[in-house]
Amino acid sequence: MGFYERPADFEPLTAAEVDGLVEESCDLLNRYEEEESVSPTYFCPYCGKETRHVNVSKAAEEAQVTRTTVYAWIRKREVHCVHRPSGRTFICARSLLVNDDFHGQPAI
Repeated sequence: MGFYERPADFEPLTAAEVDGLVEESCDLLNRYEEEESVSPTYFCPYCGKETRHVNVSKAAEEAQVTRTTVYAWIRKREVHCVHRPSGRTFICARSLLVNDDFHGQPAI
């Protein structure tokens, strides 16, 4: 049997099995997100200090807006954010409260 050949007893997953695996994965991700919502602190170059950061969902919840609105704020540079190597985006919680002096330029 070559590297890309399927074994003789190979049976593809059924749609129900795939749905079950997807649901299980989503549950794991949701639990991970809940654990991560402890709000890590990162250095915010705009505030010039360590501040509490929240994920986009938590930022939307705290600001009582939709996630779409938070992403619009990010695009318009109305809030400070940190993009982690994992691809996740965290919002500086301080910038959700005090953003009138924010002009899109780092303090350092």
